[in-house]
Amino acid sequence: MINRSYYASFLYARNWLEKQFHFMPVHPSYDKQYRGVHKQVIDELKKKSKNKASNNLLELKRIRKNADYDIGVNDYINQSDAKNSIYLAKKVFENI
Repeated sequence: MINRSYYASFLYARNWLEKQFHFMPVHPSYDKQYRGVHKQVIDELKKKSKNKASNNLLELKRIRKNADYDIGVNDYINQSDAKNSIYLAKKVFENI
């Protein structure tokens, strides 16, 4: 659920940027200081004054990373995290 909330929000934001601003993520071979596509989308939202959406997507990314890769290492995932991921995803959609 957390993973899907993040990717739905990320893809919605990326597609919105592409349609509205002809945004094209930079490929690593063209950028010496390459930022991943996900970071590029988050940064581009900020540039377009979509700060709330950018911040919510960044937090959602953090929760997804924890759920997908860090579970059992430093934190644990609970029902609150799942509910928060859905809430954040809704906010990304609302703020774009």
